Formats: sequence, C-alpha cells, structure tokens
Amino acid sequence: MKHPTSVEGIIDTNPIRLLISVSVILTVAVVLTSCESRAADLQPLQDEVAVQEATSVSTQEHTPLPIPSFTPLPTLTPTSYLTEAASGLPALLPTELPSTLVPKVTAEVSSLIRVFSEAMHNYVRESWSTWEQGETIGQCLIDNAATISQSARDVVIEFGVEEAFNELSGDDLNSLSAAWDLCEAVAAQGGEEIAGAAETASTSELDEAFREAVDSYVTSTWSTWEQGQRLGQCLIASAGDIEQGSKEAVIQHGIEEAFKILSGEQSQSLSEAWDWCESQTETSGQISNEDREDTYSSDSSSKRVTIDIERDPAPTFVSQTSYDPFEDALQLAFTTSVDTEFDPVIEKAGISVSVYSDGRLWQYAKGVARSSVAMTVSTPIQIKSTSKTFMSALILDQVENGLYSLSDTVSSTLADHPGYALVDRDRINPEVTIEELLTMKSGLNTYHMVSENFVAIENNPVWKPIEHLNMTPLGYSDPGIYEYNDTNTIILAIIAEYADGRALNDLYKSRFLDPLEISAGLLPQDYEPPDTADEYGDLSKCDSSGFGSLLEACSRYTREEWLLSQGKHNWAAAGIVSTADNMARWAYELYSSNGSALSSAARAQLLNSGSVESVLFANKTHRYGYHVAIFSMVMSDGSGLDIYGHIGGGGKSVMYYSPDLDLSVAILSNSSLDHVRGVCLDHSVPFCILRSIYDAYR
Repeated sequence: MKHPTSVEGIIDTNPIRLLISVSVILTVAVVLTSCESRAADLQPLQDEVAVQEATSVSTQEHTPLPIPSFTPLPTLTPTSYLTEAASGLPALLPTELPSTLVPKVTAEVSSLIRVFSEAMHNYVRESWSTWEQGETIGQCLIDNAATISQSARDVVIEFGVEEAFNELSGDDLNSLSAAWDLCEAVAAQGGEEIAGAAETASTSELDEAFREAVDSYVTSTWSTWEQGQRLGQCLIASAGDIEQGSKEAVIQHGIEEAFKILSGEQSQSLSEAWDWCESQTETSGQISNEDREDTYSSDSSSKRVTIDIERDPAPTFVSQTSYDPFEDALQLAFTTSVDTEFDPVIEKAGISVSVYSDGRLWQYAKGVARSSVAMTVSTPIQIKSTSKTFMSALILDQVENGLYSLSDTVSSTLADHPGYALVDRDRINPEVTIEELLTMKSGLNTYHMVSENFVAIENNPVWKPIEHLNMTPLGYSDPGIYEYNDTNTIILAIIAEYADGRALNDLYKSRFLDPLEISAGLLPQDYEPPDTADEYGDLSKCDSSGFGSLLEACSRYTREEWLLSQGKHNWAAAGIVSTADNMARWAYELYSSNGSALSSAARAQLLNSGSVESVLFANKTHRYGYHVAIFSMVMSDGSGLDIYGHIGGGGKSVMYYSPDLDLSVAILSNSSLDHVRGVCLDHSVPFCILRSIYDAYR
C-alpha cells in the first residue's frame, strides 16, 4: 500500500519524477534526523478521554487487556487516494535502516503524542485489523510521532491515517509522508527495525527513562496505594528482564495503560515482571482492568452507597413550554441525519437528539434506555462533562455581581472556608486563579487518578466536596498549560457555593433552570430520576463479555445506588441529568445573543474566552475557553462553521450552538458514540450528525 508521496510510488523513467523521488528521500533523512530537536519543542496537550477515565487500583486480580490478533488481507485498498507500488522498482531506502533515524523518547513525552498513539492503535484495530502489515506500520508511526508535525498529528487524530493525506498539504503533508515511507520500508523488512521509540538510547539511558517514568507513575497514580511504591521499585529492579518495547510503552503511556497496547513477547515480558513483583511484595491490592473507566469496581462487600445531606426532589421532564415546529422538510432531514449515522452502529443503546432555534424545537429518540424500555425524548440521561457549561455560566454571573474577580486566587476566595485549612498545599496550588481554573490551565492534578478515592467517596456517608481536594495526587505544575481535569471544576463549585452561601443545585435552579423553564437535576444534591437511562458499554468491566447494560451485568448496585455514586464522584464536573430538548434550549440561552442565561457582557466574555492556540479536547482540535469548547467544523461544501459547546462521556453528550445559524443541537446517548467513525467518514457518529443537521439547516 502506498500513499501519494510514497518514494517508490512516484518513481519511473521520467527525469522530472525521478528528481522528485530523490527529493523525497532527502526529506525523509532531514526530517528524521532532526526529530530530537523538534520533539523538545512540543507543547503538552490533553485528551478528554484520558481525563474522564480514571486509572484505578483495587483488590481485584490484575489482568492485562488482550490486543486483537491480526490476520492477513490479500489486497488492501483503503482509499483511492492511496496507490500500490509499481512492481519491479528498485528499493530506494537502505536495507539496514540507521537506528539514529528513530527519535529518542524521554519520560516527558508530549500529551499530544500519547493521544496520537491511542488514535493510531484505535485506527489499526478498526481499519487495518485484517491487513498483515498494518500493525507494524501503525506502531512505527507511533514510534516516529515526534518527526510528524503537530498539525499533521492533529489531522490524523481527527480523521485517521489514510484520510489525513487528503486533508494535508505543504510541510505537514511532507512530514507525514516521510514517516510513512520509513515505516513502509520497515514493514517490508518484516518489522525487524521496529524496537520502539527509544531505539537510539543505550540500555542504560532507556532504563533510566523507565525508572523515571515508573517513579512518576507511582507518585501520581499510586500515591495512596499501600503496595504501589514497593511494586514500582521491583519493576525498576527487573528492567533488565523487560523487553525494550514494553519499557517504551510504560514510558509513553504508564504502567497499567501499557498492558492495553502491548501484545506478544512484549506483553509477556511485562506481565512476567509484574507477576514476579506482585509475589515478592505480597500485595493484597491488585489492578483490575474493569476499574479503569468507571466506578463499577467498588468492593462487592460494600454495595450500599449512602449520603447524609438533605436532597431535593428529582426533576421531572414533561415540558411545560409550547414550541413551534420546524418546517416539514427540515424535520425529515434532521430525522434522516440521525438514522443514517446511528442505525449502522453495531454496539449501541439509545439516542436522543434535539434541535432548537428561537422558539422552534425538533426532538427525536430511538433505541433502548434499558432492558425492554425504549428511549424516548423525555428519558433522562446523564450529560457527563457537558455539566461544566452550567459552572462557567454561574462563575461569570457571580463575577459580574461582584462576589469575586477572575484574577482572584483559590486562597483568597476560600481563606475563611471552614474546610480549606485542612487542604494540603502540596496538592492544591493556593495561588491558582479562577480564570486558570475555568480555562483548565491551573496545572493541578485530578482526584480521579487514584481508584481508592472512588471507594472512599462511595462508602463515606459524609459527603463534603472540599475533601476531594486532599484526594488529588501530590504535586502540581506551574499554571499556564492547558490540561483538562475535573479538579478545576470542583474547586470552582466550592468557591461558588461559599461565595453565595447556598448549595450548588439551588444556585443553578434559582439563577438558570427555573427562570428559563429548563429541567435538569444535579446529583447528588438532587435525587436521581428513577427512569434515568442505563449506561451501556464493554461488559469486560463486569467480569463478563460482549456489550450491554453495565448496571445489569455488574450487579453491584441498584440503579439508585449507581446514580448516587456517580453524583458523589462527579458533582459539578459531570453530575447533571437532563434530556436533549432541555440541553438544546440551554445551549441557545447560554450562547445566543437572543438567549437570556447571561447578560450580553458576560456572554461576550464567555464566547471570547477561547484559547488562541488549538488544544486537544475530546480527541478533537478545539480552542478551549471558560469551560466552553470552540470547534471549527468543515462543512460538506468545504466552508467553515464555528460552533460553541461541550462534550461529555466519550460522546454520550454532545451540545453545540452555531452563532452563524443561530441554531443549537444536543445529542445524548447512553452508550459511547464518539469512538465510532460515522457514515460521513470525516467524523465520529455524533459529529457526523451535527454536520448533517447544520448542513440541512443552511
């Protein structure tokens, strides 16, 4: 398989094209030999998925996730844009590839490269699963990620490897082409040259980077795990018995995460080292794969999740507001947009979609909410991190009312808070400002990084959000670099409650929900709606297999306990339950000049808060502002459309508003759709639906 600028694919007897071939070879050498200096300039970025899926430690048995095996594909033609090499052409790259061409990786690997690696692994599984050389080329592109321009990596993350060649041009295309040529040559040699991203480092250098990575992981992720320190030191001492590729995976991704992406001898060597160290440390707390993405992993002996606060009644979702309909042709187009993208998805549950503009509402639902119960437009669904949009609105409203300013610090706003004196200053930087919290540039760690926190929060009936701050791993970075995490939102909520003297759910209701006639509940301060949709997903988290309702498969909670557990963990960061029509209304009232959630001045602050630089949010390139994500969508005709909103739960909640069209769209689902490529091919399912609806409305 060859891409358009592949070295062998462009060579023939034509002298001009021969000259181009030589130029491409020189480009490969120049780009790859300069990779170390370019890698040093990378600015770290953050992926939402890494954000919301907690790495966990439990008392379950450690079982690395298996990597799917790959079977040969006789003829692979992914796109017409990629062409096969002409037969009989001489090899233009040396049979022995110089190891110096492979970039050196240190423990301080860019967050963007980590996200690029995850995107590549997903692409290999989804698009190249039957291609014999796909796994080799995919791993080689990961190992040489530092030689690919940042913009090119962004496009690969957004569209896929092959599709990126259609989107790129100039230096960005050249950097991806050069890496492809190298990896294609490596694959042609049977992958013998791929040993990982640290191939040029000596054994001692690699082991030193491995030691630093393990030490960092123990400090940040296992800080409250009693046996974590001893296990980490044992892994460092056993480095000589661990395959080079395994050590590089640990350096790039972390110890537990490495098991997800390794296979064969590399996975075996790391597993054997783990088993040996586990036996030597006689640990009773072991890592389970089912702990990594949610809190279904709590000890089965502690089924009851309790709370001691006085809770408000659950909201109801029968609309009291009358809306005008959209034109029949638009309603048909909206329905077709959803059906076209949602129906082909194999592993799915239900979906609810609403479109709103200036008094007109369209809503549509299909699929299942839970066993034998259909999804309807009035079925409550957890909106996950889209909850953060209420937080930023409240903060801007309080700033406008003079309760504090954006430049005020954590220490100045919480100085007299009765619980703040107990917050460990080695975990929470007291000089972080409210604006840095809003823009996710605080440099703080997330309390979701340690699994014992989940169990502790569930089992303790005394729920005080400020105690979450002492569950944050020790240490923090200087403010200024975007890194998405929920600790920022939790602190903002604590500040908002303390400044006004009322509970957060009461603040939301009195300031936004009741005046706007919008229904939403904030868990755990509101009771959970009993008909809330179940979450569906990979049942391996529940010692089962296949796809289905996690609640039913895990059998560790009642529905009430599970929703209360989610609320206690997530609260202001991801604890709201609502419906698509209410969220479409909220987006319009918040972002539109015709909306009334904020004053025109506060709304202008919100809409203009987007970062100058692009960052990676929810696996897509956005400009991130005050808990608002700004996405530049390329429409089907090639024009651009800026949309403002948020994503939650890996595509379970997608809410955006277009100022150009004065149209808001909310897509809620009880299974993750953001990891499934849509029929439109350019995006995941939710974003394909978004674009199709915006296209139809234009």
